[in-house]
Amino acid sequence: VIPKETPRGTNGRTNRPPMHTRRLDRRDTARRDRDHTIRGKTTHRDHMRSSSFLQLRRFSYSTIEWRVARILKPPRLCKGDLIGIVAPSGAFDREQLQRGIAFLQSQGFQLRLREDIYERERYFAGNDQRRASEFEEMLSDLATKGVFCARGGYGAQRIIPLLHPDRIPDHPKVFVGYSDITVLQAYLYRTKGWGTFYGPTVCRHLTDDAPADNLAWLMKACGNPAPLGPLPSEGLRVIKP
Repeated sequence: VIPKETPRGTNGRTNRPPMHTRRLDRRDTARRDRDHTIRGKTTHRDHMRSSSFLQLRRFSYSTIEWRVARILKPPRLCKGDLIGIVAPSGAFDREQLQRGIAFLQSQGFQLRLREDIYERERYFAGNDQRRASEFEEMLSDLATKGVFCARGGYGAQRIIPLLHPDRIPDHPKVFVGYSDITVLQAYLYRTKGWGTFYGPTVCRHLTDDAPADNLAWLMKACGNPAPLGPLPSEGLRVIKP
């Protein structure tokens, strides 16, 4: 049998698809992942190529129904309100969390934490399922008027495929976080239209040694129904007009 000649293009090269568009064989993918496992521990490079991470990469906000017409503003926080603390990202220092808790209590708030918030899996605050269920539970709890994040770091985007928009209420509540928490804030806006606060985390910034002005502005933003108005410009300079 005479093999068929590979069709060639006008440039004399074969018309085979380029390497970056070819589909990897499953056996090659498994072998590659196995080669990047060192001493039974999954390396960061291995995680980036694992099946769970590939599933996350395939996840797109385009799969979520767009039904947001405007930003929904949450009710303001008042003294005596119950605030839930979640850890959807990286692990944190227990002592720093206690200092942040002490500050929130000094402002007159009650706090709620799950007992498993101190769990740790590698550099995460527990496994993905724990962090996802904690996030949904605190947001859906009608008793909590606000939710603050323990810290950022890395890991919030891993729980996005595990979340169910139907389990999150349509009425918003105060949600505060930044850095890695941004993906969760985008998720709440995209699925529910929530307006959230890009603000400090409990472990890193809500402590007794934090700048008093920062803490005052946070409480003013979350607890005052009136607009904040112009921010103070003392000590600031224009880098580029």
